[in-house]
Amino acid sequence: MKHLDRIDVLRAVAILLVFLHHAQICLFPNYRISTFNADGLLALRSIKDALLNLSPAAFGWTGVQLFLLISGFLIHLGFLKGEAQGSPLNIRTFLSKRFWRIYPPYLLTVLFFCFAVNGGRYLTQPDKVADLVSHLLMVHNLSQDTFWSINPSFWSIALEIQLYLIYPLLLFLRKKSGMHRTFLFTLLLAGAIILLNHLGLPGNFELAYKTNVFAFWYIWCAGAYLAERFHAGQPVFPKGHRSLLFSLALFAAMCTASCVEVIHVLVVPLAVFAWMVFFEWFLRTPIPASWEAAWPYRGLVTVGLCSYSIYLIHQPYLRTLLRYFGEYGNQPFALAVKVSVVFGILFLISYALYQLVELPSIAHGARLRARRKAAAN
Repeated sequence: MKHLDRIDVLRAVAILLVFLHHAQICLFPNYRISTFNADGLLALRSIKDALLNLSPAAFGWTGVQLFLLISGFLIHLGFLKGEAQGSPLNIRTFLSKRFWRIYPPYLLTVLFFCFAVNGGRYLTQPDKVADLVSHLLMVHNLSQDTFWSINPSFWSIALEIQLYLIYPLLLFLRKKSGMHRTFLFTLLLAGAIILLNHLGLPGNFELAYKTNVFAFWYIWCAGAYLAERFHAGQPVFPKGHRSLLFSLALFAAMCTASCVEVIHVLVVPLAVFAWMVFFEWFLRTPIPASWEAAWPYRGLVTVGLCSYSIYLIHQPYLRTLLRYFGEYGNQPFALAVKVSVVFGILFLISYALYQLVELPSIAHGARLRARRKAAAN
């Protein structure tokens, strides 16, 4: 379906942003300015500082927020379609689909980055064994000690699984109060967590606290809320170019908030709402068939299909690959060349992982569910 192709385009946008963000960190390790001057403004020292800290790549972390929106949208849209056909959520089937979609590629990459990169330490050193076990159980994002280990990108995969596990709670709240109030509740919950964070509680500034499942639940719920309105044919935001302009205004506000200390806390929520508006605009805006058939669009769809595999493998070797092509220098054209080449290499590996692991795993899960259903009948 065309709207699913558009979802893959959005996935491509998300993974490209994440990749560029991590590439910029590798190329300019000390670029990020996080201090504010006496006037409460970001302490930028030069034009280079401004370009690096306010570039789209600097905000590439928002690709994770976009991924969470997409996830909430697709999961809840699937539920709504089943509900309309008289098929309530089957927890066992739901978790089976999520497991075979997510876990086998994740497990393969966890084991690869543990043993191919680090040798036998993850079998012989007690702290490394505990680290590996936390990753296998997908709870490594709950501790600062394991948050970035093995593969820094893995924290959001664990978060995604935890969001799946509390999806029944979201449905319970939806049944009791409606989707609109449920979304507001998760938004207020995130606000309370942010407030507690700024009250200076012990450990409050650790990423494991700031990115916990309930702090990010509203992002996933925002996608589910969009799905609810999309399924009912009721737009959340005005149709047409006004939504696009509103989205761009929110992105501009996000950039502004990143530079002003007193409103810096609003950076992530503004990014979420900017993507939320853009998401709905992109799904509903007509695109000429000739554009959808053109190779740039089809290329983005393909990148989107492989986005999970790209996300899984891209970060640990990114710095090494960029250094390997370091002879091109750091001039703008040279940077564009080597970043493009590195992404191309990672995409080819990811495409193989998608074809050889992701798709067979999904198909295997579908066969197991079909056999169970046949046996039950």
